Amino acid sequence: MTTATSKPRKSRKSRKPRRSNDDIYKGLAETIIGAIQRVLDGTDDRLPWRQPWLGKGPGGAFDRNPHTGTTYRGINTLVLWLRRAAQGYSDNRWGTYKNWQDVGGQVRRGEKGTQVIYWNFIEKIVEDANGTPERDASGQIKTRRIGFLKTSTVFNRDQVDGLEGEKWSPVEPSSEEPTDPTADETSPLAEAVIGASKCPVRYQGAQAYYNLTADSITLPPRAAFEAAEGFYATALHEQIHSTLGRLDEVHTTENRRKNRRKGGKHHKGTQAYAFEELVAEFGSAFLCAATGVRPAADVDANHVAYLLYWIQVLKDDPKKLYEASILAEDASKYLLAAAGLDGHGEALKDDAKEVKSSAA
Repeated sequence: MTTATSKPRKSRKSRKPRRSNDDIYKGLAETIIGAIQRVLDGTDDRLPWRQPWLGKGPGGAFDRNPHTGTTYRGINTLVLWLRRAAQGYSDNRWGTYKNWQDVGGQVRRGEKGTQVIYWNFIEKIVEDANGTPERDASGQIKTRRIGFLKTSTVFNRDQVDGLEGEKWSPVEPSSEEPTDPTADETSPLAEAVIGASKCPVRYQGAQAYYNLTADSITLPPRAAFEAAEGFYATALHEQIHSTLGRLDEVHTTENRRKNRRKGGKHHKGTQAYAFEELVAEFGSAFLCAATGVRPAADVDANHVAYLLYWIQVLKDDPKKLYEASILAEDASKYLLAAAGLDGHGEALKDDAKEVKSSAA
């Protein structure tokens, strides 16, 4: 007599518990806080969103997925800029392990990936207090959409072997030091953004600021700036602030508009004001990248104060980093669209609008 024996079941690999949204926000904030702190300590001389290579071209500013062609957005843009600066990557293409395999590449053994985030959504049945599904007027079971953050690990083109053809050629870093443009040089795309703005600009005095009550920007005359990059970085920074005057046009949800209003109603020295400055800092970085303007590197005494405030804001509420990046992206895209440009500085129409500056 024979007895049947069953093979022992293989134990399933235990899945790592899903990180909560709060944990993900905290991890992102700690990464950016570290970058800011290194500038304050003198370890690094530039913030990750103020790198000299943030320009146009294959090795340019906005990072893309090699398989889908999709451009990384918002906070992912800042995280990937930081990683490129830290590791010296000259390419702007980032993909998952499988993405690179799908196009014929192989991530080198031992390479460390970079985490980006994305939203995932599930539909959940709405239940009453007794756990019974609720129904609408037509008898259909009610559901609600719940979103949660997920992370994905991506690798830069510089970490991948096996790709053939000119399309996949690594971007060679330039051996030439970038030179600062003179005050007389102009950026057509930046001029288009400034000229297409609904907010009037006055050129007078020695200070740059946006007045919400008057809905106007004041800038020093161009001649007061040593280089064009300084003028454009300042002008685009104030343009981001100016979107406070037209929030209904800029932000798609009331929650986003509410977050911006908080910063617009507070005075210097408050965390709400520092948050709005963080939105303008990120927004102007996105605009500089889209218009091909080399961002200013200098961090003056006034900027140091903001950096300290930003560290405190992000420590107190790590989610503020994500919120600031989303609001900054909204504002930059709004200003670019007014000039006939998409979020990356490419023409929405045949050509971007040509707008001549009336600066004194």
